[in-house]
Amino acid sequence: MFGKKGNIEIVIPKTSYAYGETIQGTVKLTMNKPHKAKEFRLLFTGEQNKTSYGGPGANVGGVRVGMTGGQKKKTNTATLHSFKVTLDGEKEYDSKEYPFQVTVPQIQTAEKPEGTVGNVVNAMQFMSGTTMQIKWKLKATLDVPMDTDINKEIEIIVTNPQPPTQPGNI
Repeated sequence: MFGKKGNIEIVIPKTSYAYGETIQGTVKLTMNKPHKAKEFRLLFTGEQNKTSYGGPGANVGGVRVGMTGGQKKKTNTATLHSFKVTLDGEKEYDSKEYPFQVTVPQIQTAEKPEGTVGNVVNAMQFMSGTTMQIKWKLKATLDVPMDTDINKEIEIIVTNPQPPTQPGNI
């Protein structure tokens, strides 16, 4: 099929959430004309990316210094969380809005020690050129058989919640 069948928009009230917080939003499907599809789904994923640099030399401020021969960048990705919400099943789709709700899981992130030990850990990661981050995404897909699917993906930021303030500890 030539041309675009339609598009998807994922609408959420904000782009930053805390672990354990619920994300409520709407997926807006806009079709140019009705089209048969197997499923309309939303996938909420968290993937951890670990990037490291090999070879001699040191990484200073993201720039490799020293002997750089044989340096290789290596990225490993591991899926920490994947949750599927079926918004609708097999049918002929037209333009419609679909509300959804997903909860950011309580994934334990490694806390770095404080003080001198924490400074040593930070320095070692800095010098080794190793970085780790979790990318959180919402991806809506209209699964169109024997044709190109319609997709929309957005990235969200997930942060650790602030500890509650105790009276007198301000």
